[in-house]
Amino acid sequence: MDTSNNNRLNILDLPNEILLNIISKLSFIDVFYSLVDINERFYQLSVDPLYIRHLDMAVMTMKSLFEYTSSVDDQVLSKICENILPFIHSQVYKLTLEQHSIERILLNGSYPKLYSVSLVNFQKEKLFHYLTDNSILRHLLSQQITYLNIDIEKKHIDMKNEDLGGIYSYTSRRCEISRIFILILSLCKRLISLNFCQLFFKRNASICIHQIPQTRCMSESLTKLKVNVKDFDDCLYLLDSNLKCLSKLIINVEYIGPKGNFTLATKKLPKLKYFSLCSIYKTFNNDERIISLLHRMINLEELILFLSVVRFNSNVIDGIQLHDKILVLPQQKKQHSSSLITFRHLILLNLAQAHVDYAEEFLVDKNIHLPCLLNLRIKFESLEMVTKNFTNDATHLTCAKLKKLHIDDRSNEIIRTKETYALSYT
Repeated sequence: MDTSNNNRLNILDLPNEILLNIISKLSFIDVFYSLVDINERFYQLSVDPLYIRHLDMAVMTMKSLFEYTSSVDDQVLSKICENILPFIHSQVYKLTLEQHSIERILLNGSYPKLYSVSLVNFQKEKLFHYLTDNSILRHLLSQQITYLNIDIEKKHIDMKNEDLGGIYSYTSRRCEISRIFILILSLCKRLISLNFCQLFFKRNASICIHQIPQTRCMSESLTKLKVNVKDFDDCLYLLDSNLKCLSKLIINVEYIGPKGNFTLATKKLPKLKYFSLCSIYKTFNNDERIISLLHRMINLEELILFLSVVRFNSNVIDGIQLHDKILVLPQQKKQHSSSLITFRHLILLNLAQAHVDYAEEFLVDKNIHLPCLLNLRIKFESLEMVTKNFTNDATHLTCAKLKKLHIDDRSNEIIRTKETYALSYT
């Protein structure tokens, strides 16, 4: 084989499939500014219909945990708007925009096939202006867009000294963002899915709508909603509003407190099929608030709960309670369920801070089955009690595939292989 020309091979010798794969790893900004003028082949690859279906025109640079920049250089933007967008706008289905370039990008095309828009790193004042002014964005949202993602710029407010000005600013900001949320629901007549401020970690601005006077969230088309709210009453307010087609709700709640002073509806929620509730702060009101809400979801198919619950009348919330209190609609002759709860994808379980009853519930293969469990962390005392001083065969099925066991109290680690147990001290 002749290898005399091997040193002369370059990127142009690669097939189009590989070049497209390489291009797909680059940002659209870099591709459109740097590659389209190399030759006709690179131009055609850069404007390939599959590649430009989702056009991401936001270059996100992380300056800190809370602060991002997303502006595009003016020279680069000018070239893209003048030489590229007029020829590809009709093939764009999804568009990601930032506030500094949005007007120029939307002015250079009609985007007839566009159905999804993501607005990232927008100042709340700027976003409100676009939503209320006679803008191209407002027209697209009201007449065309069915999928919408919103990310609002987060400015750090120092609350350490509990300064009244800082508290007022924080409350005022939340109120303004809440009004933007309500405005979007009323404006976007064809909206099916809305992600409101759940795009980025630590940028999840929350809303508070139940205390805004004469407010009603209305949408005839919305089926999926991702949102962050101040307290549990906001969650109830959303569910009791006129979101007639809502079937999937993913919601983060800052605080789950006792019932408020106002009366909310208690009607059933038959259309809700998927419900995800997350709250990182402790709540003492699980039965009063959460369980009563779940009872209204009579056709629920998927449930995700990430909660820190404080209870005084019981040590655990186990599979039986989840089944009898949540998964079953009420029965006259209720009996404890004997059905097996299976966590098919759980590979890591941390019981180091859990009561021993939780350890028994998860590790004894009676009510809960963990077929894929590989890593377990537990207190020595709990493991000793559950296994009855390591003689209980009932834990064998749960731990059959276990590869790594971390004993928390004695600072040692047991690693199970297929044939032997090896003990290593740390």
